[in-house]
Amino acid sequence: MDPIVQGSRYVSAMKAAHVDAGYSLYGETWNTNAALQELLRRESETELLGFPVGPSLRREFDAIDPASLPAGTGAPLVVVNSENQDYSLWLSRLRAAGIAITEDSTHSGIDWMSEESMNTSVVPAAAVQLICSRLLGIHA
Repeated sequence: MDPIVQGSRYVSAMKAAHVDAGYSLYGETWNTNAALQELLRRESETELLGFPVGPSLRREFDAIDPASLPAGTGAPLVVVNSENQDYSLWLSRLRAAGIAITEDSTHSGIDWMSEESMNTSVVPAAAVQLICSRLLGIHA
């Protein structure tokens, strides 16, 4: 999963994923059972994808905002896969602070929300190669 840059948007995405998981849990019953769908919507206020989320944690997520993030040290920064709008806001702030930023992109095709991918330390080879080439000063 990407680092969280905009907490409220992250929580909204996780709530939607929690509700969307209903189909994989309940099959065709999910499509026709409005009460079950509403139950998962209400549940997403206190649980996200099987993890409890209390009021204190929600406040911490909501406090994460690009404007609240440190501007950085001034060292050059390489960002991989920054298509996310929240990253764009943060990167704009860093550029305004005079930090040199290089943006690169690589596509993994991995569904990071899948059962197989969650809680793993898998990093796609293309991303590792891209990061290493940047660290070594090799520009692809």
